[in-house]
Amino acid sequence: MNLFVHLKGSCQFFRREVLERLKGFDEGTLSEDMEISARLTEKGYKIRYAPDVRSWQESPGDLRQLFRQRTRWFRGTMEVAFKYGRLMAKPSKKSLDTEATLLGPFVLIASLATYFAAFYTVFVPSPLSVLLQFVTQFTLLVLTLVMFACGLALIYSSKPRKVADVLWLPFIYFYWSSQAFIAFYALLLILLRRPQKWLKTDKTGMVADSAVASGELLSYEQAY
Repeated sequence: MNLFVHLKGSCQFFRREVLERLKGFDEGTLSEDMEISARLTEKGYKIRYAPDVRSWQESPGDLRQLFRQRTRWFRGTMEVAFKYGRLMAKPSKKSLDTEATLLGPFVLIASLATYFAAFYTVFVPSPLSVLLQFVTQFTLLVLTLVMFACGLALIYSSKPRKVADVLWLPFIYFYWSSQAFIAFYALLLILLRRPQKWLKTDKTGMVADSAVASGELLSYEQAY
């Protein structure tokens, strides 16, 4: 489809001559895989997704590690978005898809508008409160239905399919909400010019039995 495919730190491979030509990774970014993906795209290189290669991926072991990891990811991605906004100087299907991917954290932040609107309608009396309350409730309903539909699609596409997985769907909403607030926090760090901190996510080597049973693996990308 000739769209943007970004590299992922867990399993990515480069042709040596390509990496040398680019003078390696940018050490001034918190999301080095996303930055070099955008740079490769800007230079006209291709990143290929290889579904036939598998590797394990370990998720954060606790909420603290999750918060630190996502803060670094979101801040790094937003900084890359600011840096490579110039890709739209030459609009194309791939550059548009690149910018859409980099805008992910901003979309999460935009979703917080419903929370602020709900707070406003409850605590700030206004002739518009009834209208705002309706808009807020309607937006939350649509968002919940969309997330529920996406969850059902994921459950259907995963193997082996288990009916019990449906019980996890309500947690998707809470996960989305937490990611939105973390993205907002990361944006505040940028606006307040807080120093960058590359915090390593601790690895425990723990493998869930469910992951082994389901063959939950990660494919990789290759730049060439």
